[in-house]
Amino acid sequence: MTLKDNNISAGDRDPSRFGMPKVETNVYDVTQENLIRIVDEVAKIQPQYSQSLSIIQLDYIQSIKNAVSAAFHELKQMSDIRIWNGIYPNIHFTENFAKQSEEITRNAILAL
Repeated sequence: MTLKDNNISAGDRDPSRFGMPKVETNVYDVTQENLIRIVDEVAKIQPQYSQSLSIIQLDYIQSIKNAVSAAFHELKQMSDIRIWNGIYPNIHFTENFAKQSEEITRNAILAL
């Protein structure tokens, strides 16, 4: 059963008839407009947000590179000290380790 079926005219549905202010827009329309405005505002800041994340990611990557470089710098210094003390590394082991390391790195890069 609809309002039309009950013979209620548009004028009878006017809220001002009951002392309430007349609302020109529907609640759904207002909500839709507000949500669209929110989406528009988010869209405005999205490039800045993405840029901030990108900068953080680049900083993170650089920090990892710095940590790896520092760790290996220390290892090289320790190795140099051992050589000065007459302790020489196994050449066969170091060559195999270098080859395997390069192969693992190459495979990891290809997997990306």
